[in-house]
Amino acid sequence: MERIGIIVIPRLARLVLAGFLAGFTHCPADPYHLVLKQHKMPVDRNGLESFLSSITPNPERQELIAGWMVDLGADQYRKRQDAEERLAAAGLFNMDALQALQDSDDPEIKVRVARILNAHQDVDRPVLLYSVLQVLETNQPPVKLSLLLENLSHADPPWLFQELVDQISKQTVSPEAYERLAKQKNEHSRAMYMLLSKDPATLADGLIHPSPRVNLAAAYQLARQGEALGHEALWAVMGGEDALARASAGRILATLVEEPAPYYPYAAVDTRRVQVDAWKEIVTDRSTWVDPSPNAFPPLYRCVPLLLARGYRGGVIEIDPSGQVIWDFNIRGACSAERMQNGNTLIASYTERRVVEVTPGGTEIWEFKTPTQNARPLKNGNVLISCYSDNRVVEIRKSDDVVVWEYATPGRAHDAVMLDDGNVLLCWEKGVREVNRAGDIAWEWLGGAHRSRICSVQRLPSGHTLIADYGMGRVIELNAQHDVMWEMDVSQPSDAFRLPNGNTLVTSSKEHLEVTPEHEIIWRKSGARSGSARR
Repeated sequence: MERIGIIVIPRLARLVLAGFLAGFTHCPADPYHLVLKQHKMPVDRNGLESFLSSITPNPERQELIAGWMVDLGADQYRKRQDAEERLAAAGLFNMDALQALQDSDDPEIKVRVARILNAHQDVDRPVLLYSVLQVLETNQPPVKLSLLLENLSHADPPWLFQELVDQISKQTVSPEAYERLAKQKNEHSRAMYMLLSKDPATLADGLIHPSPRVNLAAAYQLARQGEALGHEALWAVMGGEDALARASAGRILATLVEEPAPYYPYAAVDTRRVQVDAWKEIVTDRSTWVDPSPNAFPPLYRCVPLLLARGYRGGVIEIDPSGQVIWDFNIRGACSAERMQNGNTLIASYTERRVVEVTPGGTEIWEFKTPTQNARPLKNGNVLISCYSDNRVVEIRKSDDVVVWEYATPGRAHDAVMLDDGNVLLCWEKGVREVNRAGDIAWEWLGGAHRSRICSVQRLPSGHTLIADYGMGRVIELNAQHDVMWEMDVSQPSDAFRLPNGNTLVTSSKEHLEVTPEHEIIWRKSGARSGSARR
């Protein structure tokens, strides 16, 4: 953006204008339009609706595609060429059968199929469709309802399904459209049919469908209607085999009771069985239930963005469930980033020796100069900062930058968090310590080895402590007696953060990743050199 200078404007007004304009420089270009341009897609409404029509899996379209696949081996060259061009133009949404043609005995078919598949090998179908929906959502009137309903078969993974649900819920589904949807057999269409249904018999049928995601949708709609059967069915899904359905059912139930019990959907089978048994009592006892209105009911699938501080790669980014960058801020050496209650972001930069609060528009509204690797916003509006090379943890009152509390650490202060009782849990290279406001030690662990470099700490609801040890290449969970309750080898972890579902976000010197209690990596993103990840 070019700098604009108008001499007649007073200096203060110019500074305000410059700050306002600077806020826009930190926001990336619309990521969804960029995805469409990358794939040479139209960005106008008519073109995108035509694209949705072209991938609609209706019988007529399927018949055309089947005919083109046969024509790949036709005797006439022009017919073969025309079939290849049409299939290539159709994209990969309706052509899973092409994978089977790779084993054809006809070398002509094999060559042409290979060309088509190679041309689309870098196409991430869910991201492309999500981008189309995002761009169309900004247009008025809404997307044609028929196009949304007919493309539910493509709605995997769950965040894409949730986007379609959100857009469909804004429109009135006619009885005719509802009946057409009832005839669809794929699991996403069946799930949507359950979410739109008000008929108890239909929903009861959904509870015995072979797909756990259809079961979840039926249970969800029954619960929205205040039916006890819906709560019981959500509890049943929690004990099922589909991890994503389990996670959603547990999250929804947890929002419907005053004091939810622990539930970790990715934990070992025996652990889950004990937790599900505990939930059975809660489901049976109606006295603790909260009854939100149907319109305020939690979403079926929660699609929360990820906030990633990329460490010495520079900058902080926020990515949506499809992986697209929806917000960024350019700052060197961003070691931590925390989303604040007011929607701003608190960032600690070791390279720039400062902590900064940034608005969604990218405007810096507060900073505190100190060599730091971590800063945490507090409920009282203050900020807790680990002053790395100053060997201390300080609580700063933002209104006047006064240090209202501080504690000297035995070594370089890497991280500190304030606990619910007002104590502070902090760490330095070789140890972890919990202290009260008077500085008295309430708990500590001095088990850091010679090579240890402890970078982050988190106190879990269980009372355990999660520790990222960069030097030893591990993330460990300790109980109060210092027993290791969970451990995972990770090369140079700079941050570990336990999620409510039991998974752990880990940032290393190479990447961000999410791991289950069983050490299964279910999500990863390269491009980090230390830093942090929050959801």
